[in-house]
Amino acid sequence: MVKFNVGELNRNSKKVDVKVRVNSLLSERTVFNKKKQIEQKVAEFEVGDPTGTVIFTVWDDDIPKMKELIGSSIEITNGYMTIFSGQLKISTGLYGSWKPIDEKIDSVQGARVKVKPPAMPKDGIFKVNDLATDSRNVNITLKVIRKDDARQVNVKGTPHLVASVLAGDETGCILVSLWDDDIAKINVGDYIELKNGYISVFRGVMQLNKGRYGGEITKTEADFSVNEDNNLSTREL
Repeated sequence: MVKFNVGELNRNSKKVDVKVRVNSLLSERTVFNKKKQIEQKVAEFEVGDPTGTVIFTVWDDDIPKMKELIGSSIEITNGYMTIFSGQLKISTGLYGSWKPIDEKIDSVQGARVKVKPPAMPKDGIFKVNDLATDSRNVNITLKVIRKDDARQVNVKGTPHLVASVLAGDETGCILVSLWDDDIAKINVGDYIELKNGYISVFRGVMQLNKGRYGGEITKTEADFSVNEDNNLSTREL
């Protein structure tokens, strides 16, 4: 684990260990978990130290505990960073944790860490290693090395099939979400070209998706091996 100051955090920070003061509750809402088919509560708190502040995302039973710690200090261990609506956020997911600490941490108020835009490849064609948690307009060629079973989900009352494939190039690999008709078209060993894709992250799992508007996934011809050691969809994120 790497110990950070808040001001050092960025979209690529990994295995974040940071001590912060809980400044305030920013928002609290109920969301529907499509995978588990249950409602969950999620809240965002501003946390910080003398170098800056960041948003900390907290779920379910941890929310009232965090409310009681406003004005006190906590330590976040094995956190991961996401970007949403231009805001840098830290979460713990399934493999990270947080705990209250008996240590006085001074914090600035409202001085959010600034988010730099993700680097865009000069030729507009991504490699897996170029992908960040808020990458958009992704054009990339991948080889499929694993295909999971399809499952049925309901989106706004309409049933759909969704399946994940693990695909990559010589720089790394990542989970790619396939929906409905795309599932039967793509198999292990295929080379695929994805256009206008985007990255999403849910509880630490980074995945590549076909864009809703103009996005497409097609088979293509290529010849390269996949670097499975650099899997962006593992908790090494």
